[in-house]
Amino acid sequence: MPTIGTDAPSSHRTKLEQLTALVRDGRLLESTAALLSWDQETMMPAEGVEHRSRQLSQLARLSHSMLTDPRIGELLTAADAECADLEPTSPERVNLAGIRRDYERAVKLPAALVAELAEVSSKAQHEWAEARRDSDFARFRPWLERIVALNRRKAECFGWDRSGEAWDALAEGFEPGCTAKSVEAVFAPLRERLVAFIGRLDGAPRKPSNAFNEFALPVDAQERFVRMVAERIGFDFRRGRLDRSTHPFCGGSHCRDVRMTTRFGETCMLDGLGSTMHESGHGMYEQGLPASWIGLPMGEAVSLSIHESQSRLWENQVG
Repeated sequence: MPTIGTDAPSSHRTKLEQLTALVRDGRLLESTAALLSWDQETMMPAEGVEHRSRQLSQLARLSHSMLTDPRIGELLTAADAECADLEPTSPERVNLAGIRRDYERAVKLPAALVAELAEVSSKAQHEWAEARRDSDFARFRPWLERIVALNRRKAECFGWDRSGEAWDALAEGFEPGCTAKSVEAVFAPLRERLVAFIGRLDGAPRKPSNAFNEFALPVDAQERFVRMVAERIGFDFRRGRLDRSTHPFCGGSHCRDVRMTTRFGETCMLDGLGSTMHESGHGMYEQGLPASWIGLPMGEAVSLSIHESQSRLWENQVG
């Protein structure tokens, strides 16, 4: 059976080992970009955005080049033959399927588009944070329009079933097999039920109490509390961090370095608590991924919905 992660000379490696070495190099560069993105939203001075956007653009272009190397396509064919006798659910075959899927999508994208999207996204993130602070949508609107236009170009590169829509091409990168029609089939009936339910609540004589969010609580005390909660439910602070950002998120570079953020309001305890439990759900899922497969599909989240199921479980059910 082929093995993965050997330090043997290239000439002595199996085709699978050569393939995974190339893929891991590209993913290593992507993980470096992920930490720069985390830093932009948590630590970076505001005036650093121009240079940071160029850094992220360069890293995106370089990692894209590495992950679309024609040798990957050649080695995929050879490794498929090498692993043909293994079970489809074996780690080797699962990694091969994931690598092929990512490779076939990546080669459809021009490097210039990948680099431009990374640069514009970095600048747009900064502008969004400033606009949000000032409640100034007009400031962010041009950046949003640029992001949408670039993603439309990206969808055109991928292509989609003409019975569907451009959104399907982009959703495939987050949730394989997901389409706008399948989402609408779930959410359209749900929307009808929820709108009616909210209408009944609004018209009811008894209103829900919001007293929990009406106490002024020092932010530092809230932070100590939510860190305790995150740790109690299972987030490992030896392999992760909790910081503050404009909008909570969970990032980092691998299962042993998970970066999550939250935000606080002095009179909205649920903002910090709910956000932290939500991101802890994401973080614990990431920390639960196998370290031996870092940089390969077996070491990555299976899909966005599975990821979100974990965050929603801890925030909305346990919380």
